[in-house]
Amino acid sequence: MKKVVLWFVNIAVIVLAIYLVSSYHITPEGAYNELLESTDATPIQTIDEGHVILIDDKGALSVALMITERGFLFNIFYTDFEIFPTNLNVFDVDLDQTIAFLNAPGNWEYTYGLVKSEEVKYLESPGDPEFEDALAVYPLTDYISNADAEDVILWFFPQELEKDTVSPNLNFLDGNEELVEEIKNDFFIEEFFVK
Repeated sequence: MKKVVLWFVNIAVIVLAIYLVSSYHITPEGAYNELLESTDATPIQTIDEGHVILIDDKGALSVALMITERGFLFNIFYTDFEIFPTNLNVFDVDLDQTIAFLNAPGNWEYTYGLVKSEEVKYLESPGDPEFEDALAVYPLTDYISNADAEDVILWFFPQELEKDTVSPNLNFLDGNEELVEEIKNDFFIEEFFVK
Protein backbone atom coordinates (compact mmCIF):
# COMPACT_ATOMS: atom_id res chain seq x y z
CA MET A 1 0.00 0.00 0.00
CA LYS A 2 2.87 2.38 0.84
CA LYS A 3 4.35 1.79 -2.60
CA VAL A 4 1.06 2.74 -4.28
CA VAL A 5 0.73 5.93 -2.22
CA LEU A 6 4.38 6.81 -2.86
CA TRP A 7 3.86 6.18 -6.58
CA PHE A 8 0.83 8.57 -6.64
CA VAL A 9 2.78 11.22 -4.70
CA ASN A 10 5.67 11.00 -7.18
CA ILE A 11 3.28 11.33 -10.12
CA ALA A 12 1.61 14.35 -8.48
CA VAL A 13 5.00 16.02 -7.90
CA ILE A 14 6.00 15.42 -11.54
CA VAL A 15 2.68 16.81 -12.84
CA LEU A 16 3.03 19.88 -10.59
CA ALA A 17 6.62 20.44 -11.73
CA ILE A 18 5.62 20.21 -15.42
CA TYR A 19 2.75 22.65 -14.82
CA LEU A 20 4.99 25.16 -13.04
CA VAL A 21 7.76 24.93 -15.63
CA SER A 22 5.38 25.36 -18.57
CA SER A 23 3.18 28.11 -17.10
CA TYR A 24 5.42 30.10 -14.78
CA HIS A 25 8.88 31.66 -14.72
CA ILE A 26 11.31 32.22 -11.87
CA THR A 27 12.12 35.76 -13.04
CA PRO A 28 10.25 38.46 -14.97
CA GLU A 29 13.06 38.30 -17.54
CA GLY A 30 12.15 34.67 -18.23
CA ALA A 31 8.57 35.65 -19.03
CA TYR A 32 9.79 38.59 -21.14
CA ASN A 33 12.20 36.37 -23.11
CA GLU A 34 9.39 33.91 -23.82
CA LEU A 35 7.25 36.83 -25.04
CA LEU A 36 10.06 37.88 -27.41
CA GLU A 37 10.28 34.34 -28.77
CA SER A 38 6.52 34.18 -29.36
CA THR A 39 6.13 37.36 -31.43
CA ASP A 40 7.75 39.22 -34.30
CA ALA A 41 6.41 42.56 -33.04
CA THR A 42 8.74 45.20 -31.63
CA PRO A 43 8.47 45.36 -27.82
CA ILE A 44 8.49 48.57 -25.78
CA GLN A 45 9.00 47.90 -22.08
CA THR A 46 7.29 50.39 -19.80
CA ILE A 47 8.24 51.36 -16.26
CA ASP A 48 6.16 48.42 -15.02
CA GLU A 49 7.85 45.09 -15.82
CA GLY A 50 4.43 43.48 -16.24
CA HIS A 51 3.42 45.79 -19.12
CA VAL A 52 4.89 45.66 -22.62
CA ILE A 53 3.56 47.43 -25.69
CA LEU A 54 4.02 45.55 -28.96
CA ILE A 55 4.08 47.23 -32.38
CA ASP A 56 3.92 44.99 -35.43
CA ASP A 57 5.38 45.87 -38.83
CA LYS A 58 2.02 47.33 -39.95
CA GLY A 59 1.89 49.69 -36.95
CA ALA A 60 -0.78 47.85 -34.92
CA LEU A 61 -0.38 48.16 -31.16
CA SER A 62 -0.98 45.31 -28.74
CA VAL A 63 -0.74 45.31 -24.97
CA ALA A 64 1.11 42.40 -23.35
CA LEU A 65 0.39 41.93 -19.63
CA MET A 66 1.92 39.62 -17.03
CA ILE A 67 0.64 38.84 -13.56
CA THR A 68 3.81 39.68 -11.72
CA GLU A 69 3.68 37.40 -8.71
CA ARG A 70 2.39 34.00 -7.74
CA GLY A 71 3.68 32.73 -4.42
CA PHE A 72 4.32 29.00 -4.07
CA LEU A 73 6.02 27.75 -0.93
CA PHE A 74 9.11 29.97 -0.61
CA ASN A 75 9.36 30.99 -4.26
CA ILE A 76 7.80 33.69 -6.40
CA PHE A 77 6.74 32.75 -9.90
CA TYR A 78 5.80 34.96 -12.84
CA THR A 79 3.15 34.06 -15.41
CA ASP A 80 3.46 34.18 -19.18
CA PHE A 81 2.52 37.45 -20.85
CA GLU A 82 -0.98 37.56 -22.30
CA ILE A 83 -1.27 39.60 -25.51
CA PHE A 84 -4.30 41.84 -26.11
CA PRO A 85 -4.61 43.31 -29.65
CA THR A 86 -6.06 46.82 -29.89
CA ASN A 87 -7.67 48.91 -32.62
CA LEU A 88 -4.93 51.57 -32.28
CA ASN A 89 -2.52 51.67 -35.22
CA VAL A 90 0.40 54.09 -35.34
CA PHE A 91 0.16 54.52 -39.10
CA ASP A 92 -3.64 54.72 -39.41
CA VAL A 93 -4.50 57.20 -36.65
CA ASP A 94 -4.31 60.91 -37.46
CA LEU A 95 -2.14 62.28 -34.66
CA ASP A 96 -2.09 65.87 -35.87
CA GLN A 97 -3.69 67.74 -32.97
CA THR A 98 -4.95 64.46 -31.41
CA ILE A 99 -4.09 62.52 -28.28
CA ALA A 100 -4.91 58.85 -28.87
CA PHE A 101 -5.36 56.64 -25.79
CA LEU A 102 -6.66 53.29 -24.61
CA ASN A 103 -7.11 51.60 -21.26
CA ALA A 104 -5.66 48.22 -20.33
CA PRO A 105 -8.16 45.36 -20.34
CA GLY A 106 -9.88 44.02 -17.26
CA ASN A 107 -8.94 45.42 -13.87
CA TRP A 108 -5.43 46.57 -14.76
CA GLU A 109 -6.27 50.29 -14.47
CA TYR A 110 -3.49 51.54 -16.75
CA THR A 111 -3.70 53.88 -19.72
CA TYR A 112 -1.49 53.93 -22.82
CA GLY A 113 -1.48 56.44 -25.63
CA LEU A 114 0.16 58.23 -28.52
CA VAL A 115 0.79 61.90 -29.11
CA LYS A 116 2.73 63.57 -31.91
CA SER A 117 5.09 66.30 -30.80
CA GLU A 118 8.81 66.88 -31.13
CA GLU A 119 8.74 68.74 -27.80
CA VAL A 120 7.31 66.07 -25.46
CA LYS A 121 9.89 64.41 -23.20
CA TYR A 122 7.89 63.67 -20.02
CA LEU A 123 4.38 63.12 -18.69
CA GLU A 124 3.00 64.21 -15.33
CA SER A 125 -0.26 64.24 -13.44
CA PRO A 126 -0.77 67.74 -12.02
CA GLY A 127 -1.70 67.97 -8.39
CA ASP A 128 -1.67 64.22 -7.77
CA PRO A 129 0.80 63.48 -4.95
CA GLU A 130 0.94 59.80 -5.94
CA PHE A 131 2.51 60.78 -9.28
CA GLU A 132 4.60 63.81 -8.33
CA ASP A 133 7.61 62.70 -10.39
CA ALA A 134 7.45 63.15 -14.16
CA LEU A 135 7.06 59.88 -16.06
CA ALA A 136 9.20 58.84 -19.01
CA VAL A 137 7.72 58.71 -22.49
CA TYR A 138 8.85 56.51 -25.37
CA PRO A 139 9.71 58.05 -28.78
CA LEU A 140 8.69 55.49 -31.39
CA THR A 141 11.75 56.27 -33.52
CA ASP A 142 13.81 54.61 -30.77
CA TYR A 143 12.04 51.35 -31.61
CA ILE A 144 10.96 51.43 -35.25
CA SER A 145 12.44 53.12 -38.29
CA ASN A 146 9.58 54.54 -40.29
CA ALA A 147 9.09 58.13 -41.40
CA ASP A 148 5.45 58.00 -40.21
CA ALA A 149 6.69 57.43 -36.63
CA GLU A 150 8.69 60.67 -36.59
CA ASP A 151 7.84 62.73 -33.47
CA VAL A 152 5.28 60.13 -32.31
CA ILE A 153 5.51 59.50 -28.58
CA LEU A 154 4.10 56.47 -26.74
CA TRP A 155 3.07 57.29 -23.18
CA PHE A 156 2.01 55.14 -20.25
CA PHE A 157 0.08 56.21 -17.16
CA PRO A 158 -0.57 53.96 -14.13
CA GLN A 159 -4.22 54.89 -13.74
CA GLU A 160 -7.31 54.26 -15.86
CA LEU A 161 -8.59 57.41 -17.59
CA GLU A 162 -11.74 58.31 -19.47
CA LYS A 163 -11.98 60.54 -22.54
CA ASP A 164 -13.01 63.57 -20.48
CA THR A 165 -10.33 62.97 -17.81
CA VAL A 166 -7.24 62.65 -20.04
CA SER A 167 -6.66 66.37 -20.49
CA PRO A 168 -7.25 67.44 -16.85
CA ASN A 169 -5.17 64.54 -15.46
CA LEU A 170 -2.16 64.63 -17.76
CA ASN A 171 0.41 67.25 -18.65
CA PHE A 172 2.85 66.68 -21.48
CA LEU A 173 6.18 68.30 -20.64
CA ASP A 174 9.20 69.37 -22.68
CA GLY A 175 12.87 68.66 -21.90
CA ASN A 176 12.88 71.36 -19.19
CA GLU A 177 9.76 69.79 -17.61
CA GLU A 178 7.69 72.78 -18.71
CA LEU A 179 4.12 72.31 -19.94
CA VAL A 180 3.67 71.99 -23.71
CA GLU A 181 0.76 74.45 -23.92
CA GLU A 182 -0.27 73.53 -27.46
CA ILE A 183 -1.15 69.97 -26.44
CA LYS A 184 -3.01 71.08 -23.32
CA ASN A 185 -5.08 73.70 -25.14
CA ASP A 186 -5.46 72.65 -28.78
CA PHE A 187 -5.40 68.85 -29.01
CA PHE A 188 -8.48 66.62 -29.24
CA ILE A 189 -8.84 63.33 -27.40
CA GLU A 190 -9.64 60.08 -29.24
CA GLU A 191 -10.27 56.81 -27.41
CA PHE A 192 -9.31 53.39 -28.73
CA PHE A 193 -10.02 49.94 -27.31
CA VAL A 194 -8.62 46.47 -26.72
CA LYS A 195 -10.27 44.14 -29.24
